[in-house]
Amino acid sequence: MMTFGRFIFGIIGIVAGFLILKCRGKIRDFFGDIDFAEKVFGSGGTWTFITLLGLIVPIFSVMWMFGSFQSFVTTHFAQFF
Repeated sequence: MMTFGRFIFGIIGIVAGFLILKCRGKIRDFFGDIDFAEKVFGSGGTWTFITLLGLIVPIFSVMWMFGSFQSFVTTHFAQFF
């Protein structure tokens, strides 16, 4: 069952993800090179990291909105809690 709060936060997350993708140049200029991203992804790793973040945020927001994120976490990580 989707509550109103989850719906609102899901929409905010979707918009935030697309804004990250749209403004990734300005985000990169603001933060500069992200050292661990450059180390992990190689040259241009900051661009790759920001792009992946912009793709992952809306996906997890939709999962959160419909409750599939909670069921995924409960199914796979409940044994650790």
